[in-house]
Order: sequence, then structure tokens, then C-alpha cells
Amino acid sequence: MEILAKWVLPLALVGTLFTTGCTIQGKPEMHSSQDSDKPGQQVNPGLTWQKAKSDTQETEQQIADLIPKELVESVKQQSVGMLFQCSNGQHQWGGGTIVNLRQDSDFPAAIRTLEKHYQTAGGGYSVKVGDDAFGYLQLTLTTSRDDGEAYLVSTGLEKNQLNIDSRSPCFTLPEGVYPGGDF
Repeated sequence: MEILAKWVLPLALVGTLFTTGCTIQGKPEMHSSQDSDKPGQQVNPGLTWQKAKSDTQETEQQIADLIPKELVESVKQQSVGMLFQCSNGQHQWGGGTIVNLRQDSDFPAAIRTLEKHYQTAGGGYSVKVGDDAFGYLQLTLTTSRDDGEAYLVSTGLEKNQLNIDSRSPCFTLPEGVYPGGDF
């Protein structure tokens, strides 16, 4: 069961994020792509992978900062991520942040705090809270811009750990840039 939890859960989380669209608040004007295989999907032709990564990491940190300080032991943001394919040659940057909670922390309270914030703060995020495959609470944030940006906050691989998995808005890589490896 431990091996199942260590591999199936992260893969399920990645799959959940792949089924969402691409988006970020305060970004340049978005345009609908006529060539996209998803009707109405938004693309930002001027968005670079570097800017997508930077903005997405900033939002990961904002999410981590919303968790009550008395629950948090430490926060570690991944310095590199990977590129994933969106549609029609578009890509998105995927990364994550791990929030280690104190031993006596109430995991559902952390999720409910984030839920309450995003339900009342506006900002263009859609909030969905539900159980993951193992019955633990998880929170999914997606933007209303349908550009692929999404965040999934769920249990980590260790006890008292929250993962903030992220996907940036979709962007076009410059010609000659191979999408494999770390970004």
C-alpha cells in the first residue's frame, strides 16, 4: 500500500491537472486560438516559459503563505520543473511546492482555509474541494481564463505534508527549444 500511495497518488494528481486548462491573474491580454483542439482555449502569444514559470512559482508561494503559520513547519519550493504539452504545439510549465505541517496540525483545516480564501477573495479562480483516491481532502484551483493554469493542493508523500502541484498558462516555445528535461 505504501508503494501504491507513493506512485499512484502523484500520477493521479498530474492526470487531474492535465484535464484542466492554462491561466494566471494579471497577465497580458489573452486571445482565443482558432487552431486549438479545445474550443475557446485561451493562449497568450507573448508569454515565455521563463515568465510562465516565474508567475506560477509566485502563485505557489502565495498559496503556501495562506496556510496559517501555526500549522506550518517548513516550505520548500522546487527550483526546476518540467514542460507538459497543452494543445496544438503549446506547452505549460509544471512545478510544485511542499509544505511540511507541524506534527499536531489539522490537515483538513489547512485545506479549508485555502478554500475559504479563494471562494471569498475573487481573483478569477474556480475552487473545487473533494476527496482524492485515498479519501484525503484535496483542493483544485483553476482560472476562468481557460488557459491551462491550475493548482492542486493535496496530501504529500509523507505524513503531515501538503503538495502544491502547479501548471502554468499555455505558451509557445521558441523554435529550436526542445521541451524535454528540466526547466
